[in-house]
Amino acid sequence: MSEPSDNNNESNINTILFKNVEIPNLEQFKNLQQQQQPYQQQQKHYRPPYQQQHQKYNPYGNRDTSYNPYRKEEGRDSLRQQQQLHFIKKQNELVSSHYDNKQNTPIHIRAQSKIISLKNINNWVKSMLIQEYTKPNTKVFDICGGKLGDLQKWIKAQIKSLIVSDISLESLKHGLERYNQNLNYIPFDMTMIAVDCFSSKLLDVFPKQPKKLGNKPKKTNQEDLSESEEEEEEDDDDDDDDENDELLKVDLVSCQFALHYSFRTEESARSLLKNVSSVLEDGGHFIGTIPNSCLIVKKLRESKSNKFGNEVFKIEFKEKEPKFSAFGCAYNFFLEDAIDFLEEYLVHIDVLTELARDYRLELVSHSNFHDLIYEKSKSKSSHDLLRKMNCFNSNNTISQAEWEALGIYKTFVFKKIGENNNSNNIKVDQVNKDHKAKSLSNEDIIVNL
Repeated sequence: MSEPSDNNNESNINTILFKNVEIPNLEQFKNLQQQQQPYQQQQKHYRPPYQQQHQKYNPYGNRDTSYNPYRKEEGRDSLRQQQQLHFIKKQNELVSSHYDNKQNTPIHIRAQSKIISLKNINNWVKSMLIQEYTKPNTKVFDICGGKLGDLQKWIKAQIKSLIVSDISLESLKHGLERYNQNLNYIPFDMTMIAVDCFSSKLLDVFPKQPKKLGNKPKKTNQEDLSESEEEEEEDDDDDDDDENDELLKVDLVSCQFALHYSFRTEESARSLLKNVSSVLEDGGHFIGTIPNSCLIVKKLRESKSNKFGNEVFKIEFKEKEPKFSAFGCAYNFFLEDAIDFLEEYLVHIDVLTELARDYRLELVSHSNFHDLIYEKSKSKSSHDLLRKMNCFNSNNTISQAEWEALGIYKTFVFKKIGENNNSNNIKVDQVNKDHKAKSLSNEDIIVNL
């Protein structure tokens, strides 16, 4: 018997192995390949479980996470804004705590101060401003006037109402005590607000105008009623669009020795000017006192360092070589018996003038204290007031150190121009001498800190 060939053995094996297997043809094979393709793709993109979990977390939600060159800049802007808000908050806390910790000084101790002449002349300068730009029976808004240091000036000016705002709640409480102690002599009502005047928070709590009720004819038919409802809805929309129209308008805004704190940033400076313009009547005045940046820069350059001063005041800039930028040019200020190295900011009058113009506030005048004292003291009444307020020492002069300190301040006066560039004159009513002020408590202070 002959031996089986290799070919025969192969066929036998195939017959045994693939006996029950249907061998696909070419078309069936292609279909099978297409069915397996999705599975192959899935295997290709397979990730371990920890990567799958990480992939599920998406901080942007369903938004497109592809590269966007502007997204990085938006993130930076958001970070800058947060840093700026944090900076402003810290500065507010520093200023507020500084004035919170200062106690009301009794008159007999105040008279012993090394800078009593300087303090009295500062008060005299404010009196000159208030006398010139305050008419009887006008409404006044005093920014950063918490302790009511100018209360007697407002009483003599015979104003109609007074709104006082300050970031220091404790200062407002001290001012409230002074107000209640002089209640019998005060011919006006007062509102106190604890708020950052250099932010939009002020307008949220500022007193509103009493709404005037019009005498509209009564609607009878259904059509007329529906028309009136539509009109009311339109009026509501208009009120929402222009909330500033509801704000109580004042005739004078005063900000004494405080505006420079707003120049920490352009945003806070603009917020202050917007607030002033929003509550000021057309033709009304915005008066105040600020550091004299021209003299400060001059003195600093003469000193050939980053500080200068004398025995009653000192100014030290944060930078060794200050750039005197428009905003945020910081320096520490010390004034004997008054300010203990508090951070303040330069106010360039040209920058202030340009900013104010954006809010319809036109500069009327500005003058450093030296020039103002010289000009105003020519008047007999003003010179007599200087003596009456004890602005001079026993030699009928003031010390050289105090005179130098007076030079670092200046006054400003702005006037609000009407929308049609009209400079309206404010009309005031006759003074109601029989009006009696109401007693106030700490609960009456509006707080929005």
